[in-house]
Formats: sequence, structure tokens, C-alpha cells
Amino acid sequence: IALYEGSKPEKNVTHIEIEPFTILGVCAGLIPFPHHNQSPRNTYQ
Repeated sequence: IALYEGSKPEKNVTHIEIEPFTILGVCAGLIPFPHHNQSPRNTYQ
């Protein structure tokens, strides 16, 4: 798996990550966005 298109080796690469932070997974990719919360929680604030 290559993180960036320019960093792929000369061999055939079958997978390139869309964004580098998604290599950690979906949940870890959402950590920098804590303000993206469920609306019911925001309603009671």
C-alpha cells in the first residue's frame, strides 16, 4: 500500500490510500474532528 502516488515503488501497486490519515482506520481518522457530533447531543447543550 502506498500513502502517496509519488512514493509508490516501480513494481505494480494495487492500492493507494485516498488520504494518509485513513491508514489508521475510519475511527482514528475522525479524531481531529470532534465538533462533528450527533445532533441530539448538540440539542441539549
